[in-house]
This record gives sequence, C-alpha cells and structure tokens, in this order.
Amino acid sequence: MKKLHIPSENLAFTLELDVVVTKPSALVFVGYDPTKPNTAYFRRKFGTADKPFMGKKRFSFPMPISPKELKVDVYDSFDPDRKDALDVTRIKAAPLERKKALVHSNDEEKRFCEFAMWFTERAGYLRPKYYPYSSGNPDNFMIKYSNSIKNRETGASLPTPARISRVTGGIEASRAYMIKETIPIRMFIILHERSHYAKNTRDEINADMSALNTYLQMGFPKTEAIYAVTNILDDNRYNRERVQQMMNHINSYSY
Repeated sequence: MKKLHIPSENLAFTLELDVVVTKPSALVFVGYDPTKPNTAYFRRKFGTADKPFMGKKRFSFPMPISPKELKVDVYDSFDPDRKDALDVTRIKAAPLERKKALVHSNDEEKRFCEFAMWFTERAGYLRPKYYPYSSGNPDNFMIKYSNSIKNRETGASLPTPARISRVTGGIEASRAYMIKETIPIRMFIILHERSHYAKNTRDEINADMSALNTYLQMGFPKTEAIYAVTNILDDNRYNRERVQQMMNHINSYSY
C-alpha cells in the first residue's frame, strides 16, 4: 500500500497520479480527509479478478472541493499489504475542468449548490438534526438529517437515500446511506432531489438530467454520478434506461 499526503489547502483541482504496477492487480484509490471520519472525496477501483490491471497509467480525480490536507491510499485489493509491484511515480495538481459559472441557474440555485457542498462534505460526521442554510440569505433551504428515512404511515425504514417535499423544497437525507458514500455521490443525490422541486417534476429521468448538468458544471467526477445511480437503484428496465441516458449525456458532455 502507498500512502500519499497532499497539501490540498481546500482548493479545487484535478489530482493526477502516474502509477506503475508490475503484477496483475485490482487497484483501489481512496482520497480522504485524515482529520475527519467518513470523508472520502473519491473511491475508485481499477481492475478485477477477471481483468486485472498491470502496466503504467495516469489516473485523474477531479476535486471541486478538497480538505486542508488530502490523504490518498493506493493499494492492490488482491493483497492490500503488498509493498512491492506498485509505485506512484508522479503526483500533480492539474487545473479542474468546469464551467466558470453555472449555466441556466438563477441566484437561488447557485446558493443552494453552496449549501449542498457544505452539507455533503460534512455528512460523514454530522449528527442527525435539522440543518438550515445560514448564510444570511433569505432562502428557506433545509435538510433534515435522519438516521434513516421512515414511511410516514407505518414508521418502517425505507430503502432510499433522500427525499424532498415538492411543496416546500425541504430535503430529508438518510445518514445510514450518506455516511458510507463518497462526497461526490452525496452531492449528486442531493442535487437530484433538489431538481424535483426546482423543475417541478416527478419524473426521475428529468431530475437525473437536471442534477447531472449542475453536477458536471461544478466539476464533479463523471464516474461517481453513475455510481450514485447504480449503487442505489434496483436492476430493472426503467432503471437501466436511467443509467443509459446518464451515460449518453456524460459521453457527449463538454466543458
């Protein structure tokens, strides 16, 4: 395992790592804040048992938000303690590709994105309670952070990471889901819920596309947007269509 310490200084950038592997491996990259629990800024895997990776490759991790210091663990999931056969030969902070300003967003939605970034970066250690937007602006943004989301009639826990009131715009997020996800995945989930309210739509694909546009414009990584959907949804025809439409949009997206 390689442990990298990067003085990220809360800046926005793209982390580039050149990696050389001399044995078949399933590489894992985890970037996190070593001073706070459950703060994965990225978590990626490259290579499988059926198709392991070996050779040299440059890996890129877009980071529109970062901690004061970023710690990155790089290891082979086949043998996490292996110290040979793996080397990081180059570390670089490259410019982040993103829109200079959010397109098709009014001031209220831009303020909501600031609030969502604040919440998702801290959701791994915030305690369950109501979190209002407290910047002094008049917006009524609110996230109710619950241990889990309950059925309003039966009280049973629901298998959903978040939900929103299309009347008030208030969001309820499940700590049980959020705590285990990366910050970009949390961000996509919150933007998806907000899109139901902002676009006044019940349609999941419309909410996906609206959230995806904002998410990509902010510079968040494309891979985690797909993870946000595939990690949560059941495998059925409609959900496969959602994933395919997102992939089509991502593949055609340009900054």
